[in-house]
Amino acid sequence: MIALEAQFEESGGSVTSRSLSKGKGILPSCNCVKSAIHEILHDGIWLKDQYEIANSSVNYFKDLFCKDVTLVNPSSLLDVIPTLVSPEDNEDLIRLPGADEIKRIVFDTNPNSAAGSNGFNGKFFHASWDIIKDDLIEAVQDFFCGGNYQRVLHPLFLLSYLKEWPEELERLPAN
Repeated sequence: MIALEAQFEESGGSVTSRSLSKGKGILPSCNCVKSAIHEILHDGIWLKDQYEIANSSVNYFKDLFCKDVTLVNPSSLLDVIPTLVSPEDNEDLIRLPGADEIKRIVFDTNPNSAAGSNGFNGKFFHASWDIIKDDLIEAVQDFFCGGNYQRVLHPLFLLSYLKEWPEELERLPAN
């Protein structure tokens, strides 16, 4: 600030911000226009005083964000959600799948399918069905009952299963 005062005194008081910014770069040049609210309509009255405009703005947002909220009963929200599944279809969706249905789905899987998160493709499940069927059926049914099935389908768990029957492991196709 002392440098600005010195430049002002040297120029005889005719220093502008533009001449200062061109000189030694003390003041940055700014081609921006400050935005300001000069008047606002509040309850049908135009407010022009900056203090009144500020109070009106503060009160508006205070009322907006500090209102008492009436909580809605969550069960009443179900009345506005359309029913897209019939009761019969819903029974089929939540029905516990049987062993035959699980086997059919496993064997409907393409043997050359991409490996899933467990690291195995359809060919593995087809070839090892006799070894893993009881645990796989139990895991699927446990899933439908809300259980935790991750440990049962983990690849290391399946491999440890296969290592118990080396002859079954040799029977699995290489590709």
